Amino acid sequence: LISTYQLRQELYWLAVTNGIPLTSENLPQLQRDALDALIDERLKSQELLRQADLRKMKPEEIMIADADVEDYLTQLAQQNQMTKDQFLQQLAGSGVSAKSLRERLKVEMSWEDFARGWYARRARVTDDQLDAVEARIAANAAAPSYQISEIFIDAERAGGEAAAVTIANQRLQQVQQ
Repeated sequence: LISTYQLRQELYWLAVTNGIPLTSENLPQLQRDALDALIDERLKSQELLRQADLRKMKPEEIMIADADVEDYLTQLAQQNQMTKDQFLQQLAGSGVSAKSLRERLKVEMSWEDFARGWYARRARVTDDQLDAVEARIAANAAAPSYQISEIFIDAERAGGEAAAVTIANQRLQQVQQ
C-alpha cells in the first residue's frame, strides 16, 4: 500500500534532488517516476524482511542502524556546506519531511549493505587477476586519461526547453566550481 502522502514525498524528493521545478507539464512524468521509485523501495524492504526471516534474524538485524542513517545525513549536509539541521530544514521547505527521508535512506542503505555482502561472499579474485590489473594500471599511469560523463536533462520533465537550459547552465556552473 502506497499512500498519496508517500507519493507526494517521493515526488518532492525527486524534484529537489534533480533540480527540477514542479510544473503542470512535468508533473505526470515525475509522478510516474515517484511511483516507480516507491514500488522499488517497497520491494527492497520486503525482500530485506524476507531475508531476515530466512536467516532467523530480527528485522532490525538486517536493517542499517539509525545512527548510520544520521551519519549519512550529516555527510549529505556537509557536501552541501550545511549543518544537518539546515539541510533538513531546506528539504522541509521543499516539501520533503525528515521522517520520510530517514525511512527512504534506511531502506536504500540497508539494501546496499545487503547486496554488497551477498555479492562479496560470491566474488573470487585470484592473485593472477590482481597482478594483471596492477600491471595494466602501472602501464597506463603515464598515459593521459580523461573522465567524460553525460548529463541528460529531459525538457519535458524540467518544465520546458527554457527550464531545461536553465538547469543545464546551473549544472555547468556547479561543475566549473
